[in-house]
Amino acid sequence: MHGNGTVREYIYIPVEVQVIYLVLGIAILVVNLIVMVAYTQDRDIRRVPANVYILNLSISDFITGVHLLIRFFWAVASGAVVPVYESVPCLFLGVFHHASLVMSSLIVMEISFDRLKMVSNPFKYRQRTVRRAVIVSVCTWIAPVIYISLLVHVVPIVADLFRIEYKAAVCLETQLPRVFIVLSFWGDCVIPFIILLVLNGLVILRLRKATLERFQRQKSEYNFKSSRRNISASETSSHSNWNRDTIYTLSDGKENAQQNNAISLNTYIRDDEERRHGNGFSSNQSATETRIKEATKKEFRPAGARINEATKREFKKIYRTAAILRVFVGVYFICWMPFYVTLAISKYHSIPEWVILLASVNVSLNSFINPFMYAYMSRKFRRRFLLMLKCRRR
Repeated sequence: MHGNGTVREYIYIPVEVQVIYLVLGIAILVVNLIVMVAYTQDRDIRRVPANVYILNLSISDFITGVHLLIRFFWAVASGAVVPVYESVPCLFLGVFHHASLVMSSLIVMEISFDRLKMVSNPFKYRQRTVRRAVIVSVCTWIAPVIYISLLVHVVPIVADLFRIEYKAAVCLETQLPRVFIVLSFWGDCVIPFIILLVLNGLVILRLRKATLERFQRQKSEYNFKSSRRNISASETSSHSNWNRDTIYTLSDGKENAQQNNAISLNTYIRDDEERRHGNGFSSNQSATETRIKEATKKEFRPAGARINEATKREFKKIYRTAAILRVFVGVYFICWMPFYVTLAISKYHSIPEWVILLASVNVSLNSFINPFMYAYMSRKFRRRFLLMLKCRRR
């Protein structure tokens, strides 16, 4: 308490937390800068509307990295004791950080919604343009701007309803009032998590439904072609008795040819075994014979079996996609939930401030993981990254 009756509070930031600010901030800047450079250099990447969202996600995550570096330099400049009350830089940092995280969450939801539209109506999705994606992204950026305006102009008025020490609410997220915690918990964590869970779940269901429909269509076509072949064979048999002898002759010739080929094949296998083992007998089946049998089975498999195997491969792809989408949702949950759980517990039990700071850093960790989940999994982005490593533009 100062002589003029005002309260001025400070937060001590341990050296370990400062190092985390520095290392994580630099890492976030590097990985997201690579994504932005890859987007600007590759024309093929710029032609895909979905990549516009990935670019905006990297920009918002880049801002998060800048925020962490500002925290680090501010903590170093102030001797690890950061003022959190009546501090304009601290107010700006809190708003800046929160707005960038909100933007990141919005873009992640946009990417999930775009993925759902792609699997729901592929033909209509191909008609989407980059210009439309840019317009949607600009509208998304307006939301954090409105959010910042509300915090800067409305929060000081609303803050008078709370106790005096809560006026540091938007600084380093260590003294948020209970009402703010509840609102932020639902608005920043629970609702986006539910939306991501629903959107990615619908993507999996639509992929499975499309695969089943394609399988049924292929099976119907196969049955139709088989019935037509059977009808054609019966008609040919009833109307071609006059040249049956010729057919038998050709069949005998074909069987003789197959027998000759079988003899030649056995001779080749035996010679191969003699060359490999030094005698004319081997207790184990030779590798050459195994390869020939596998090739023969593959060549003369029924069409129905090929359809079943293709369907199994498609379902395996769906399972892999489902696993990847579960990872996306799980990472979001793991990065965001601990922070709000820690804040809620801090209202009833004493928790060191450095624990809350680490939980806040855990939210920023999502900005480091996002490029690996969304950009680095794209084949075009990976190709561009390899070219960048080789210092080549093409």
